[in-house]
Amino acid sequence: MPNLGDRAYLLVEDGEGTRLSVLDGAVVLTLTVSAAMNRAESASDEEPDEWPDGPAPESFHADMISDMRDVMEKLKTA
Repeated sequence: MPNLGDRAYLLVEDGEGTRLSVLDGAVVLTLTVSAAMNRAESASDEEPDEWPDGPAPESFHADMISDMRDVMEKLKTA
């Protein structure tokens, strides 16, 4: 991830979520996002043929980077 600390890595882990780790000087900051879907019980006892897919991990990447920049800035000015 360019322009984010000294080093930054964005890792998508299958079934586990997405992790953004940033090395900035002697500090390592990690932000992890995972999504889970709760399936509402239906009125009937029948299971649907197909469940909807959960959100794509990529849909969180821009927000994770932006949030990490905000956290880093606040820590530097605290």
